[in-house]
Amino acid sequence: VVQSPPGICKIQSRRGDVLELVYEAKYVASNGMGVLYDASSFRGTGQPYQMVLGSGDMIPGVDQALYEMCPGEVRKVQIPPQLAYGPRARDAFKIPI
Repeated sequence: VVQSPPGICKIQSRRGDVLELVYEAKYVASNGMGVLYDASSFRGTGQPYQMVLGSGDMIPGVDQALYEMCPGEVRKVQIPPQLAYGPRARDAFKIPI
């Protein structure tokens, strides 16, 4: 679910584009607080994370949310479990399922 409207620009992201992302990934705990479990800053490079849109580098929900973005656009997305890690969430990131 994209929570900000897509931008209007001449160049929008599409399949095969190399994107640079600064991101934070959180889940909502039972107390309603967001728990950070992954971020581009965790990668230790000091650089944005690079990925190829549509290549499967990221979970499907992220891939889908990044289409038709404008350069510099910021989006906040909510990804349902079936488009994220699903049953692997607990093992991969200790995310309660």
